[in-house]
Amino acid sequence: MSVMLGTFATCLLSGSIFPWINSELVLIGAAAVLPRELLAPLVLLATAGQMLGKTSIFAIARWTPERLPKGARKFLDRAAALGQSKNKMTAALVASAVFGMPPFYLMTLAAGTLGFSLRVFVVAGAAGTLLRYTAIAVGIAWVGTGVT
Repeated sequence: MSVMLGTFATCLLSGSIFPWINSELVLIGAAAVLPRELLAPLVLLATAGQMLGKTSIFAIARWTPERLPKGARKFLDRAAALGQSKNKMTAALVASAVFGMPPFYLMTLAAGTLGFSLRVFVVAGAAGTLLRYTAIAVGIAWVGTGVT
């Protein structure tokens, strides 16, 4: 149970104030030590932690954008064109959450600053993050079976 709660907490922190923490490595470690039947709850908890953190960043960018660092504001100026199309922004959020390019942290800032829908942000981000974390957990389970 402590592995699962630790994974949730680490994903929460990496999704918010400590973006340099690699949540994927934490998930790999947790998936490697937990029994296979706990992988689905682990992935759900990791996704929830990550998205709770990202939603806090989204809220800061949405309601207090002047507090963002200068580098983030420069990126947001470039992202403004993408934000003109809801479909393009949603696709970019999902792709960012799945592949990390562009970094999901920056896409979160862009979505918040550009006034993107919170509901769509959470759904798109959670879907992409869930897909990425599921792939990682399944990969670890697959490796753990000794399949070559």
